[in-house]
Amino acid sequence: SDFHRKKLNLIVLLDISGSMNSGFGSYYYDRFSFDKKNISRTEDDRKSKMQIANEAVNILIDQLKADDRLGIVVFAHEARVLKDIEFISEININKLKKKILEISAMGGTNLEAGYIKATKLLYKYKNSKKTEYENRIILITDAMPNTGIISTEGLLSYMKNNVNSGIYTTFIGVGVDFNTKFIEEISDVKGANYYSVHNSKEFKERMGEQFEFMVTPLVFDLNLNLNSDDYNIEMIYGSDTSKEQKGNLMKVNTLFPSKSSETGEVKGGVILVKLKEKAENKNGKLELEVSYKDRNGKEYKNSQTIYFHNNNKTVEFYDNSGIRKAIVLTRYV
Repeated sequence: SDFHRKKLNLIVLLDISGSMNSGFGSYYYDRFSFDKKNISRTEDDRKSKMQIANEAVNILIDQLKADDRLGIVVFAHEARVLKDIEFISEININKLKKKILEISAMGGTNLEAGYIKATKLLYKYKNSKKTEYENRIILITDAMPNTGIISTEGLLSYMKNNVNSGIYTTFIGVGVDFNTKFIEEISDVKGANYYSVHNSKEFKERMGEQFEFMVTPLVFDLNLNLNSDDYNIEMIYGSDTSKEQKGNLMKVNTLFPSKSSETGEVKGGVILVKLKEKAENKNGKLELEVSYKDRNGKEYKNSQTIYFHNNNKTVEFYDNSGIRKAIVLTRYV
């Protein structure tokens, strides 16, 4: 109930290269995602990725408010400004939507040229009413970023430099799953996030009802730590914490909210901690601590004491079936 996003200075950076003329399901991994998720193709999914992207951008426009600003940059082998940045209240929305629907795809893919152009367009507003506005570039592409992109001179270096100016970045992969290295690099950039969409329904939901969750970082520098005099941590599963930081269960540079289901459930994951009891265990005591910064840089901490007892050492205890499933999966892997 207390969730709200700030006003936006937003640039939509849209890939219009030739590969966007293909449809969802054209590549092997697209077809696999349809089969894997048991998704039946709709009439929409028979359209090209470019057509669906154009329609999805128009859905995004409907989520913006009168005092948000919007600009649009398109790129293929080179980049150009399709719409200079303006308040939504000053834009002829119907005319803009028609122009977007007429976008066609052709040419190569120059992600960096597009990103540089989008940054320049946004730069003049980057400090506009700093406490009220957040600045974001949403990059929509079906390209798989390669090693050149993640070099020190590449796209990610521009993203990191933009953070210093208060400009954040969202990646939306159209029919592609970004590789692990690129995902890790994105996750290390403050305020950045990424999504992959494999059909028109996912794409339009992401740009529509899930838009505000996508563009609103809630907290930064989230750390979850576990300390105990009674146990040693043998292993942590479900987190990329290194072995040298075993007390740190989870570190998230930027935490974004997720949409709740009708029953109040939110998609999430499980982190398992394998503990080894010390010989001198007296209390079975664990201290769990969380710390983070809010969007305005204010720091918060909270801790909870947990007493972990299993009197019947020969029988494994599971608090619920979800934990048991996670343990089974971990053992299987």
